[in-house]
Amino acid sequence: MSGELDFEKLRVLAYKLRCLGYLVETQDPNHVCPVDFDEAQYGLALFLNEITEQMVEICESVDKKK
Repeated sequence: MSGELDFEKLRVLAYKLRCLGYLVETQDPNHVCPVDFDEAQYGLALFLNEITEQMVEICESVDKKK
């Protein structure tokens, strides 16, 4: 498998995580009612966005090495 293919898969995964983070941030809390829904939702969104940010940084560093 070439390095370009791996890089593209990483980029696609990063954008999927970014979209998932956006979905969680904008979810209507009336559909699910855990005890601390707002805190849990916000924490999950932060976690997903952090992963996305790190993966994008990896993509950019790999791209600069080319």
